[in-house]
Amino acid sequence: MDIEVNKAQRIAYLRGIDDAQFKEAVLDQMNSLRLQKVNLVDDMDVILNGYDSVCKKFPIKAKKKK
Repeated sequence: MDIEVNKAQRIAYLRGIDDAQFKEAVLDQMNSLRLQKVNLVDDMDVILNGYDSVCKKFPIKAKKKK
C-alpha cells in the first residue's frame, strides 16, 4: 500500500466537496450532538453559538406553522 498515493486520493476527493456545504453539515451535526446533551469542547460551543445567532438572524428555512 502506497501512503503517498492514498494521500493524493484523499486530497482529490476532498477537493470535490463544496467547502461551505461541508462546513454547514459539520456545524449541523455538532449542534445535533449538543442537543443530545453531548459535551463538546469549549471552542466548538463558541463556534456553534455564533452559527446559531447567524442562522436566527438570516433564516433560510420557513418556520413551521402551528
